This record gives sequence, C-alpha cells and structure tokens, in this order.
Amino acid sequence: MTDRCARCDAPAPDRKMYPPLEWVEYLQRERGLGSVEGSLALPLGGDCKDRLALLRRAFREINGLDEEARADTRDRIGAALDDLDPDALLETGPSPDDAQSVL
Repeated sequence: MTDRCARCDAPAPDRKMYPPLEWVEYLQRERGLGSVEGSLALPLGGDCKDRLALLRRAFREINGLDEEARADTRDRIGAALDDLDPDALLETGPSPDDAQSVL
C-alpha cells in the first residue's frame, strides 16, 4: 500500500476503499486514469475515508432520490473524486466487495 492518502497526501493512510465501478469509470473518463486490471483501491486516511464513505452510502441510495437530490449527490461525488491524486490509486486483485459490486 502507498504511504500517503490519495486525497490529502497525509502520511500513512490507515485504510483503503474499493470504489464502485461507476467511480472508476469517472476517474478514467474525467481524470485520465488508465485501464485497471483487477480492482482499484483508494488509500485513505481516517477523515478522508469517512468523507468518501458517506458519499458512497449516498451513491447506493441515489435511485431513491428526486432529480435535484440526485444531481447534487453526483456533483458532490464528482468533486470528491476530482480531489484524488490518480497517481496514488492502487490496482489490486479482486476486491472483498466484488460479490456485492452493484454499487
């Protein structure tokens, strides 16, 4: 694992997150991330992981929101993904979540 957080560049991130496929596609389309073999892991420090975890929960529930709330959620997710350093992202083997990859 990298020794820095992909969002704030703080040393020694303590956790990593496996983003939904749609987030990986966004990073490829908007941030120039190349193809990913296996899964993508985001090394994150505690506060950064908590922030992205909240957005991930909102993303899981996006279909239950009205159009305005969906657009706001997409904007917040895009802004958070834009804050990530693509060079700090890690390619890994299959994620522990792969069986539930309907995020």
